[in-house]
Amino acid sequence: MFLFYAAILCIVLRTEFKTAQIGQIMAAANQLLVFLAMMVNSINDTQYQFFAVSRVLHYIITTPRERRDFSVEMPRRNGRPNFEDGKIDLKDVDMAYDPMKGLVLKKLSVNFAGQEKIGIVGRTGSGKSSLVNALFRLTEICNGSIDIDGINVQNVQIAHLRQALSIIPQEPVVFRGTIRSNLDPFSEHSDAELEEALKASHMWGYVQALPLGLDSEVAEGGGNLSLGQKQLICLTRVVLRKERRILVLDEATSALDPVTDQLMQDSVRAVFNQHTILTIAHRLDTIIDYDKVLVLGHGEKLEFGRVDELLKIENGHFYKMYHGNDASPDQ
Repeated sequence: MFLFYAAILCIVLRTEFKTAQIGQIMAAANQLLVFLAMMVNSINDTQYQFFAVSRVLHYIITTPRERRDFSVEMPRRNGRPNFEDGKIDLKDVDMAYDPMKGLVLKKLSVNFAGQEKIGIVGRTGSGKSSLVNALFRLTEICNGSIDIDGINVQNVQIAHLRQALSIIPQEPVVFRGTIRSNLDPFSEHSDAELEEALKASHMWGYVQALPLGLDSEVAEGGGNLSLGQKQLICLTRVVLRKERRILVLDEATSALDPVTDQLMQDSVRAVFNQHTILTIAHRLDTIIDYDKVLVLGHGEKLEFGRVDELLKIENGHFYKMYHGNDASPDQ
């Protein structure tokens, strides 16, 4: 339509323009169409990119604020928040990610003694990871309480709580930088301490063979490392902070090969033998020698006790898992 009206205008005013001017008008009109198309594409691209901004603003506005009325000060060790024994008590804990969709933890009550090794098993959706979220206060519980060494975690500062807990997640998190910066981002440890931690995690041989050692580059997301090496780096971070009394393994070895899995299990048993360990198990053989096992189902406690005691219950949930085809709690 733009070209059509430009041509009509040139015909009507043909006596006012020279032939060269008419040609220039039509060429300019045609070129303007190209710029209009580019402008429309740019508007669409801008609108598409601002979807991310809109999503962030949505979460900022709708996400509930974390509580600030903390009434309890956590005990400290070496100037850092820490627990003494690592005893965990859950009392009638209810938790929901969305109140409209029901509870994911229902009246969960269980006691973990200090320095106990606890395996947490259950089918997909049973509430295993939800229990970890509640412990770290990634999601606030609806009812009940979670006490660690007699301290209600809902009444302490979140930053202090998480500084006193250690976790090795299922998906290892590695940042771009160097091996040193990934292990010790705030330069709090000496090279000797880093070396000792790497030896404990069976990672020192790999780091020592690199030309730059601890200063070797780590690509974005650990692209130049295997999955097992990234998980061992996460393990090394935890070893460096072994003064923390509670360690959570959130299916940390579920995607690893059996050799790396065994290395991690050996390191955990050697370094954290005086710690409270909560392990969300993907394979039952990784927690078969633990002190106790908690079996969850639909957010509720189905069974809790010593492994040998649970295996004596022939119709029990853990008994059926252990004697299943693949001994995998997620199947």
